[in-house]
Amino acid sequence: MSTYNAEEAAKFFRSYGAKCDENEIKEWMKSTPTLSRGYQVDEWDLYAFNDWMKCKGTSNEPGIDNETKVARMIGEIKELKEQNRALKKEVYKLKTEPGILPL
Repeated sequence: MSTYNAEEAAKFFRSYGAKCDENEIKEWMKSTPTLSRGYQVDEWDLYAFNDWMKCKGTSNEPGIDNETKVARMIGEIKELKEQNRALKKEVYKLKTEPGILPL
């Protein structure tokens, strides 16, 4: 008996409503060699995959070098500052618009 493959994992994850493809699952399986995969896919595998997907492409992604991590953090900060500016404009607009009571 061997451990499960990406196709079986994808089928199981989709049965729980997860949106994923086999390539993502293969990448996850390769990037987590310490993951103790049994002979069947279970909910803990789904949780681990979900956590991995949340971190993928962010500064929290495991296995990235410090330069990449810092570059991603700077990008995230720029996005947050832009969102903050847009929200401040919206608040100002709502406060100055006639007929709207202040909060």
